[in-house]
This record gives sequence, structure tokens and C-alpha cells, in this order.
Amino acid sequence: MIVTLVRDRGILRDRFFFSFPEDMRRGLAAAAPEFRKMMALDIAKSPSLAAAVQHAPIIENTPAQMRKPGLVAARRKAGLEVMVYYGGDDVNLHNEIALAGVDYVNIDRPDLFDTARRAARLPELT
Repeated sequence: MIVTLVRDRGILRDRFFFSFPEDMRRGLAAAAPEFRKMMALDIAKSPSLAAAVQHAPIIENTPAQMRKPGLVAARRKAGLEVMVYYGGDDVNLHNEIALAGVDYVNIDRPDLFDTARRAARLPELT
């Protein structure tokens, strides 16, 4: 089971989980309450609900949400880590995400993001 593997390898801090269906999120939380959780802002509806109700220290934003002035700083001030999801191949958007200062990316084109990250001379994201 994945829960046992993550526990036995001592990699809890490096991993988190998310699921769209509520019942799966509840099941994962019951099986591994110590695992960190990620919540999409579109589901949580607000960062405070992601933290308080879902107990998720990581909040996933769309590029449009990321572009709101002060969003990344406000999330950090609230104690949340920020992840951006982008499934496209717009090089300019990959550059924008790389420069936004987010903690994690959920992307379909890691090659494009890596090029953007290197051009910005940023460290690798985990």
C-alpha cells in the first residue's frame, strides 16, 4: 500500500495528496491522517476554508487566480504553500508561473517549465 511505502521510507514531508471526490479525500485522510493535503481553490472556494475545513496546507490555483495581485504573498501570510496547475504549452505562461514564486507546479509540460525556470535562474521545484 502507498501509505506504508511513504511511511517506511520517511518521505512524509515530500508528499501530499489530493482527490476530486470528497469521499476519496475523507478515505485518504482516515488511512493516513499525518499526510499533508492539497486542496484546489476551485473546490475549497476560499484559502481559509482550505486550511480550516480541509486541513490542507497547500492550495492549488489556476494561472488566472495566480495573476491576482498579492495572491501568492497573501497565501503565504496565511501559512499556505502555493501550487499552480497549468495543462497547456504556452511558453509565456510557463515563464509567468516560474517568476510568480510559487512552491509547487502541477504541469503537463515539465520541459517547458524547466526551460522557463532555468532562464529565470530559479531552483528546481519539488
